[in-house]
This record gives sequence, structure tokens and C-alpha cells, in this order.
Amino acid sequence: MICLEHQHLKLHIDPDKNRATLFTDCYAESPVPFLAAELDGAPREALPTRVVPPTRPVPDPGRVKAQPVAMVLEGDILTAFFADAGEVALQVELEEDFVTIRVLSCPERVEKLHFGGIFCPECGEEYKSAGMALNLHTNSDNLLGVKETLGAVAFRRFGIVDAAFAVLLAKNEDLRTVMGRVTRDITEDIPWNPKAGAFADDYPDVRYSYLMNHTGITMDTVENWIALANRFGAKQLDFHGGYSFRFGDLTPNSELYPGGKVDFMRVIDRLHDAGIQAGLHTYAQFIDMDSSYVTPVPHPGLGGYPFTLACDVDEGALTLPVLESTAHVSTKTGFFVRNSVYLMADGELMRFDGVGEREFRLAERGALGTTAAPHRAGCVMKHLLSCFGRFAPDPEGELYLAIARNTAEFYNEMGFDMIYLDAIDGSDIFAGAENAWYYGAKFVAEILKYVKKPPILEMSEMWHHFWYFRTRMGAWDHSNRGHKYLLGEHNQSNLRVRARNLLPQNYGWWSYGKADPLEPIQTRRQFLDDYEFWAGNALKNDWSLAFLPGGNGEQSDEMSRFAARIGEFEALRLGGAPVDWSEIGEREVMLVDGKPVPVTYQKALLTSYDAPSVPEVPAGETLCRLRVENRPYPAGEKGPALLSGDTRSLSLLASKNVTASLKETGEGITLAATQSGQIGYAKIDRPFPGGIDLSGTPGLYVMVQGDGKGEVLDLQLKSQKYALSGTLDRVITVDFVGWKCFNLIESDGGRLGEDYWPFSGGGHYNPYDHDPVFTVAEEVPLTQYEWHPSGLDLDIYFTNREKTDLREISMLSVWMNHMRDGEEYQVTIGEISPFPIDRKPVSGLVLTINGIDYPVGGELPVDAYLELEGGSWYAYDLEGKLLTGLTFPKLPVSIPEGSRITARAEGDYGIELTIGTTPCQIGENLV
Repeated sequence: MICLEHQHLKLHIDPDKNRATLFTDCYAESPVPFLAAELDGAPREALPTRVVPPTRPVPDPGRVKAQPVAMVLEGDILTAFFADAGEVALQVELEEDFVTIRVLSCPERVEKLHFGGIFCPECGEEYKSAGMALNLHTNSDNLLGVKETLGAVAFRRFGIVDAAFAVLLAKNEDLRTVMGRVTRDITEDIPWNPKAGAFADDYPDVRYSYLMNHTGITMDTVENWIALANRFGAKQLDFHGGYSFRFGDLTPNSELYPGGKVDFMRVIDRLHDAGIQAGLHTYAQFIDMDSSYVTPVPHPGLGGYPFTLACDVDEGALTLPVLESTAHVSTKTGFFVRNSVYLMADGELMRFDGVGEREFRLAERGALGTTAAPHRAGCVMKHLLSCFGRFAPDPEGELYLAIARNTAEFYNEMGFDMIYLDAIDGSDIFAGAENAWYYGAKFVAEILKYVKKPPILEMSEMWHHFWYFRTRMGAWDHSNRGHKYLLGEHNQSNLRVRARNLLPQNYGWWSYGKADPLEPIQTRRQFLDDYEFWAGNALKNDWSLAFLPGGNGEQSDEMSRFAARIGEFEALRLGGAPVDWSEIGEREVMLVDGKPVPVTYQKALLTSYDAPSVPEVPAGETLCRLRVENRPYPAGEKGPALLSGDTRSLSLLASKNVTASLKETGEGITLAATQSGQIGYAKIDRPFPGGIDLSGTPGLYVMVQGDGKGEVLDLQLKSQKYALSGTLDRVITVDFVGWKCFNLIESDGGRLGEDYWPFSGGGHYNPYDHDPVFTVAEEVPLTQYEWHPSGLDLDIYFTNREKTDLREISMLSVWMNHMRDGEEYQVTIGEISPFPIDRKPVSGLVLTINGIDYPVGGELPVDAYLELEGGSWYAYDLEGKLLTGLTFPKLPVSIPEGSRITARAEGDYGIELTIGTTPCQIGENLV
């Protein structure tokens, strides 16, 4: 055993087991290796030359994993001997609260070195441990933050020698101070942000909330935005680029700002005068296709994969023969797809729409405003890198750093206070997911070298070094359906991440969520209680908020009401009296007289085709909210069956711990499953090669024979990955015996958190490492998903944000879940068929409370709703404008426990009824 001690800290390294433990009093053997290497499987000169596919860069082949066979410590130099690779020398120095490990030498054959794998068994209630890379070419398999098993990694391509890592072990209350000392005094080439990492909590403005603008703020609209920000209680405004300024060269939009940067600066000066900070929101390294780096003459520093022209071509040629294989080249593109259909040759861009054997077939010469020109044989063209609809620079070239410096210069000149580096999660486009951390950190570090004042800095990804740069974390994209489910998961994620990395958390980006009339199922409106759920969690846990109001700062009647309520929560969070949460517990809250009180909501979908559902006021509660929304209903004849009694087009899949079978019966298809051990699933897949169009028939008629055991079925529709990456999920709980028919319209994405689902799919977000019973489609580093909405069991973005393309459905899956171990479950599916839906104004609306009818006069338009709160009725149309022409009933002063509430209307209708109840007595006219 190699033992080092310094004051109270001890480091024990077991050379025989290749394990290391850092502790004060309580030793335990480490579960992770202290040192390991990944070696080339072939000599360097034998590695093949290849063109790397733009969608999936290939790592060097044949890496061989190795661990040392012996270790020797002389002074502070630890030498480790590898049987097939030689020696690795490490400098190990123990300080008062941390140990540093530096690589002094490493054999050339080592492609990737894992070092400093240290276990801190005392990490818990009294002590906390963390690992910190000390320079930009040292990475870690962990995000920088609290963890008991720590370690670093270095790569030959970025430099292994001088890679350095610190492992900290300190009292809980001292850890942030020690992390700050390491940041200031021990890190080497990391341009750490004084308003980030260990120091972020020292700045009051880090707690402020912000609004995000996509349309540009001018002197004509700035007063609207100031008024809106004040109403929300927001003290910051974020300028999202792409319209107000171009990504890449950061040139202001001349239509909005005829005077260029001078006009832009005037707007920011006005915001500052109003006490509002301004944020610069870019797409990091990515470049708009109308940027000066693209047109009229493309910059040679644009990134891409090389192809050599095989013969001379003139300016009109539409076929380009090349020397290299084109087998990997695809014409599929999409917002999240890492691919383009553009070639760059000399000063010309060309768009291709087909690929042959060693040739590109062109659709356009002189694309994107460039000029067509002849090109000579031997010309090295580039198949340009693209992601998020933008080009990317060569990460090793000058343009890469120039864009970072542009960002710093624009920040300095305009007087911005914040920077959000969106799209930096696309850094995997440069050399694959394994190396994305390096190029992301390289870009941010270049910005921080040139900014003149420390920014409130955020980004759309989190890698180890970003902790040194980042002020706050937590921003997710908003949901389009299942709003409270995504918000609840986001809140829990913020709690976990805050505890681990000690950074302040943001609870954005939320939006003014209006229903899309063209997508009434996949986009759902957000209501007052959704915003109160959001703001209430922020109040309880001190999360700053971020909101996307849309438009030019105008306030609709509905938004004005919502903004005022959010502003009340914000005033309480930033300066109000402390809230006693012990009586509220985990329930939702609403504000009454400036104080949070608990509230619970129930929903019921009511149509003229189904038996009415009747929510009941729970014991000890009274009614405090009531809402009726106009929703779609079944209409017209069913389409051809998607699934019936034939199994030939079906495939059966199950997790490793589930035994499942599928058979045809005279009445349908019977799925039987038995689970043993951990959580599992079974599913039926019905593919549709080439896709089918369900845009006119989005509903699902389902006939199921149940066993009454409570299992859950998820009927999931998906389109091609490269089209839209979302899923449309409808859930049935099999709590019935015998046959039952369902007309499924609404998405049940919000219910999926009740179980574990191994969903994975295409596009931007993919889970990396499921429980062993699950199979994963594609590997992406786990670091992203320790903080982002993609969990290890369910990607919330797929189910609750992204849409599926109903015009091109490629798969129907029927999942079975929620099974008890050792018990057989069996359902028979008689039919799944699509059906059309319709919407129309609701007339003859009647609320029924305890058998007494309360009619509502007038028509409730499509995509409209009415709501009762605090004794007042509100009714809004699709755009959030207050409706006139409706008359509202006067309900009883008190609607107590046990009261039964439902609604109906004339003719065909679909409505969603929501009731809110509270145990608090809040005055006579609560409703």
C-alpha cells in the first residue's frame, strides 16, 4: 500500500489492485481503477486513411484497454508499468484539502489515459468531494461537482503529458471555498469566469429572471418590452439572434437597426436606464447561411469533409466525380441532423440532391448567392458541416476562434450583461461525441479571454470545464403538451443538479403556450395553473425564471393576467416574507392575498360520444377553480385498420426480464407477458415502410379485451427520425375485464412519468445508458443527461415537446408496462384504427353541480376556454383576447367536499373540464 498524508487528509493507493482512496478517518476500497489506458490496436503507420462520415465520426479502431501491472512511488513521482505499453509517470501532491495528479510522461501508443480514479468514501453529510480538471486538455468522465468516485481522462490528440487533475475533500460548508481557491490559484490555462462556478452565488443578479426575445427589440418596441418585463417581475431581457443579428458574424439586422450597432446599442442603453440587463443569445460556433462568412464568397475556414475532384468541370456541370468513396454521404437533413447537402469548391457553394458511386449529383450551382465557376481536377472540395440549419467552422482553423472573438467584441461594444451560447451541444459534429467537450471548451475559453466584464454565462450543454465558465444552469426547452409533467421533472432535475454542482439554477425556458390550430393534439394550451405550478416551484426552491412571450412585447388580455400573477410570485421570491412550506407539502399552490395556499386539480375529458366523467370535490376541500376548454371530438368514418388480427407484419420485443408471446386469436391479437426482477416491458411494433398519412385521421379507435390487472398500454405513433423526432402517446390503464372500446384523441405524454419507458429515438436527444434490461439505439455521452431532460428511462422531449409528423407515420408501437413480478398479464387487441376529428363552437354549454344545471349563454369558440377564479369569470379566444357575448351563471358561494361536477353541451362536442380544490377557507366568494 502506498500511503500519503498531509495534516488530516490521507491518500492510500493499492498498486496490486490499482485502487486509490482519499479520506480523513474512514477508509474503504475504491470501486474504480486509479489508472487505465486505451492503447492503439495497430501501429500508427498502419491506421487507415479515411473520410469520416459527417453524421457519425469514427473513433480510431482497435483500442485495447490496459491497466498497470506495477506501481512505484519515489518522492512525489508515481511510476506505473504497463505490460505492452511502457511507463506512465504521475506527479502526486497532497495538500490540505485536495490532491493533485499530473501526467509527466506517457508512451506514444496510449490513445486515451484514465488517471486519478479516486474514491472518497466520506462524501456525504459531513464531507463533500469533487474533482476538478486543471487545464483545458484534461477532461473528466464526470461533470464538475460533488461525487464520491472521481477521475480524469486525457487524449493523445489533445495532449496527455501535463494533463492535471485535483480531487478535493472538504467539510460541506467549506467545499465551495476550496473549489474557489483551486480555481483561482491552481488552474493553469483555464480563463475562468469570475461570475461563475465557485463564485456564482456571490452575485445578486444571478437570481434575476429574464424574458427572451426572438423578433428583435427596437426603439419603437422597447417600451413594450420594459412594461412586459416589469409586469413579469423580470429584470433581464435576452436577445435571441438569428433575426435581430446574424449568427457567426453577429451583424445586426439592417431592417431593424438601420444604423447598425449604434441603433442596437441605443436599445440596450434604454433597457439599462430602466434597470433591465441585456443578454446576448447566439448559436455559439454556428454560422447563418446568409452570413458574410458564407456569401457572396464563402470563407475557406468553413468546416467540412474533404473530397477530391476527379476531373475538370465547367461552371455548368451538374455531376462531380470524386476520388473518395461517397458510400457514407446522405441527402437527409433536419434541424437536429448532423449533415448538409452543400459542397464548397474554391469560392463556390453547390447544393446536391443525389449521390452516386464516387460522384455528387448537383441541384444548384452558385448556391446561397455564390458564383458558379469551373474547377480543376485535384481540387479539394468540402462537404460542409451543418447542424441546426447552420454551417460550422473548421474547429482547428482561425475562423473558429474568430467567431468566439466576434462574440466577445459584440458583447463588449453593445454593453450586454449576459451571454447564452445556444447550440453548443452541436460540438459533437467536429470529431464525435467523445471529443465534443474539447471543442466546446475551446470556443468558450476564447470568448472569456476577450470579454471586458464578467458575463452571466449559460450554454445549452454541460461538460466538465463549463463549470468554470457557467453562472447558472437548468434551462430546458418548454413543453408542447403534458406541461406539468415536464415542469415537475425539470424541478427535480434542478434540485439534483444544484446539490451536485453548487450552481444557481434557472427554471426556463417557459413560453406563452397557445394551442396550434393545425396541431390541436400535439400542442396544448397553458393555463393559469400551469404558470402557477412553474412560478410556485421557483418560489419554493429559488430558481430564476426564463420566459418566451413571443411577439414584440405586446400583452394580450390573457398574457397580462398571467404575467401579473408570475410577477407576484417573483416579488415574493426576491424580497417577500419567508414561506412556511411545511403545511403545503408537495401540493401545487396559488396565491391568495400574496401568500401561497395549496390547491389540487382534477381533469375530465367529456365528449358527446362517451359516458360523462364526474369529478368530485375531495374530503376536506372546497372548490376554488373551474375551467372548461373547447376540445376536439370524434367525427366521421374510421380509416383502414392499423392493427387487427394478423401478426405477419408485427414484431414482438421485450426487455430481458420479461417473457412475452404474441398470437392470433379469432378475436384479435393476444399479447401475454410475465416479468421477473426489475422493471421491464413488452411491446408490439407495427412498421409502415414508406410511411402512412394520418394527418386527416389522428384519433385512434382501440378495442381491447382486458384482464383487469392494472397494466398500462401505451399506443405510440412515430414518424421517421430525420423528419420529426417526437412521439404521440395515448395511454390505456387495463383496470377492466372483458372488451372495452376507446376513442383516443388527446396525448398522454404527461402520464408517462408514472412508469419507466425505454424510449429512444432520432434527432438531438438520445439516452445513453439504460438499465441492463433495456436496449439503446444510439450512444451519446452520459454527461449531457445528468442535467438535461433526457433521463435514463424516458426522453421527455420526445414525448412532451417534439412533434411527430402525422403525414409520415413510420411506426405504431403498443407497449405494455406497469407489471408486477411473477404475474402473467394478457390483453387482446381486437382493432386499432385511425379516425378523423372535428372541432366547432360549443353551444348550449351547461355546468352541472350536484344535479343542478347552470347554463352558460352564448357560444364558446374553437380553441377557446372559460375559467372561474376568485368569484370572477374569464373567457379567452385562441389569441388570448377576452371574449364578449358569453353570459355566466352565478354558482353557489361554497361548493364543499363531496360535490359532483360535470358539463355537457348541445350536439357533437369535446370539452375538457378542470376543477381546482383547496383545504383552505379563503373567504365567502372563493368561486
